Amino acid sequence: MEGPDNERRCIDIAARSRNANIEPLIRSCEDAMEGDANELACIATAAQSRALSSDAIRACEDAMEGDANELACIGTMSRSWLPLTAVRACEDAMEGDANELACIDALVGTRYEPAELVRYCEDAFAGDADELACIAQWSRF
Repeated sequence: MEGPDNERRCIDIAARSRNANIEPLIRSCEDAMEGDANELACIATAAQSRALSSDAIRACEDAMEGDANELACIGTMSRSWLPLTAVRACEDAMEGDANELACIDALVGTRYEPAELVRYCEDAFAGDADELACIAQWSRF
């Protein structure tokens, strides 16, 4: 963090954290994000989540372009217990961050193994729109 105000904000967020493992998450957010505002947004998301891990932050950073998309991915991963393989499967199957994020969002709550579902839909359909519709349909069951 740059400056005492942002450092204080970070400490305040960490003190209210619901995540017992917040310290490694703070380091992961600092590594993944550009600028204090995005780092603080990432840390705030991590602090409110019991599901988020440093590995999930790194997976989102690797899969997405730009902090806004990374933060959206981190937000989804923080609200779910999706395995990290879901992020990679969506990245491999979809074109562009918007479709990758839609894929990850569609997988939340599925009873199927997410990466297998993505691979099934990718093999069964052509084009991201049809693949996303397939994932969304099967995720509801």
